[in-house]
Amino acid sequence: MKKTAALFIALTLICGACSSQDLTEMRYTMEIEAIDPDDVPLAAETADILKQRLSLISERKGFEFERTGNTACTVKFKTTMSPAAVETLLTTRGEMGIYELVTGEKLKETARLISEAAEADSVNNPGMYGMLGKYWSDDFSRIPELFYVREDDIGTVMPFLQGMGEAVPRDACIMKGPLEKGAAGNKYNIYVVRLNPDGNPAIDQSRVEKAYVEYSRRYDYSYIGLQFDTEGALRFAKLTEDNIGWPLVFALDGEIVYTPMVNSRIEGGKALITGDFDNEELAVWAAILNTAPLKLPVTAERIQ
Repeated sequence: MKKTAALFIALTLICGACSSQDLTEMRYTMEIEAIDPDDVPLAAETADILKQRLSLISERKGFEFERTGNTACTVKFKTTMSPAAVETLLTTRGEMGIYELVTGEKLKETARLISEAAEADSVNNPGMYGMLGKYWSDDFSRIPELFYVREDDIGTVMPFLQGMGEAVPRDACIMKGPLEKGAAGNKYNIYVVRLNPDGNPAIDQSRVEKAYVEYSRRYDYSYIGLQFDTEGALRFAKLTEDNIGWPLVFALDGEIVYTPMVNSRIEGGKALITGDFDNEELAVWAAILNTAPLKLPVTAERIQ
């Protein structure tokens, strides 16, 4: 109950008061993609997560959620959100991860191996070497990025990089950062992020006790605040202590959204996520992060 109440306060702040003229009644059918009979329990869990998410963004009066089969649901509700935002809420897996970066000599060696592979494989991947923009320096002691890639080239480059398993440290993977816009053209920075032995990030969504939207009057922007549980708070304090002077990586569904620089150890178990989000997107992601990730993929169709 406390989590729901806190989020509704945030949504009222961001989306405006939920007066009757602001509310729109919506109806959706949702199909959960269960492949075999063993997926049926996961489908039930997914349906419960969908119900939780919708309850966080809906007017309580008139909220109706019904399972119409092992993998199908229908819902009727009133909300201030747009149909596009609701569909994001219903179909986004919603996995949050905080990672530390691979840096120094390991990053330098990874850059060397990938550059050599791109140059040698000019027949299958013509022009790939030239698409990998370099921060020209032999000193990787202060450079957190592997390469940068122009916006027009990212669709070609990422499959190549993700296929470079032998060049990447075993306890790591490659991710692209958020789009950076500039006068000389838009680009993505490419990072190598470290994984735990179980393949998970340093802190995953299971350590998030509460997510909420707040507005900073001082800096005039809104952001998602995260409150970690006790174990998450301890991990975050250690993670920030170990990475002073380096960025951390905040990712949502495998996409980096935020790379804040760490200036000191952070106690108290609180973090924030900023990025290129509008207010409605922030509210949607706060609702998503207040529930577990979807266990199975979901398709949603609005009933007009």
